[in-house]
Amino acid sequence: MISLTPAAKVFALCILVAAFFSASSYGQAIAPSGPSDQPNTEAETPEASDPEQSGFFKRLFDAYWQDWKGSSAGGPEAPRRIPPAPLTSPPFPNADWNYGGASVIGASNMTSYPLMEALYNGPNGDAWKNSKVQIYGWINPGFNLSTSKHSNLPEGYNIFPNRVDLDQAVLYVERVPDSVQTEHVDWGFRAGAMYGIDYHFTTAKGWLSPQLLLKHAQHGSDAVTFNGALYIPPVAA
Repeated sequence: MISLTPAAKVFALCILVAAFFSASSYGQAIAPSGPSDQPNTEAETPEASDPEQSGFFKRLFDAYWQDWKGSSAGGPEAPRRIPPAPLTSPPFPNADWNYGGASVIGASNMTSYPLMEALYNGPNGDAWKNSKVQIYGWINPGFNLSTSKHSNLPEGYNIFPNRVDLDQAVLYVERVPDSVQTEHVDWGFRAGAMYGIDYHFTTAKGWLSPQLLLKHAQHGSDAVTFNGALYIPPVAA
């Protein structure tokens, strides 16, 4: 029997939430087409070329491939009612300056990362877009060379010398409120979890901290953020 620490349970819960949303998006089967009396024409598109009928991992691979080649399909500019964005994304993760854990009021704040592109192009793509739920994250390994034998402190972050480490694996699940419109109230949330050696610098005492303060674990989990948002146009428009 495998025993999980409270920190590992929180991280696993976030993974399960992401898996649930992914399964709910991809779980709807496409009904096979029956025989037809109509003759095939050259104008018909082969089934394999339809992104909605390709597998989830095929769509994900294609989205990453297009992103790495810098040839991602460019769509219309996202709606906004504030001045033009000060940054270029990419290479910056966001085009607007973020503040705290809230989304920028007046901008769409929707991502186009490969995972979401794979979900948007799936059989329930419109449902994903309408739900405004997004799943994204990153994996950041690290390596360093050092004259130290036991610790790089107080250099920071690269704590353990002369080895490859998982600095952080981060997962976010969020719903972004629509703050471009000014007609109705909207809501959102953001839940984030991290695993890696960087938990040393984010863990809070009393909140998953025994893994560091009592067990001195080199790698640990941390629920880095969990918050909600309520957009009220008359107040925040």
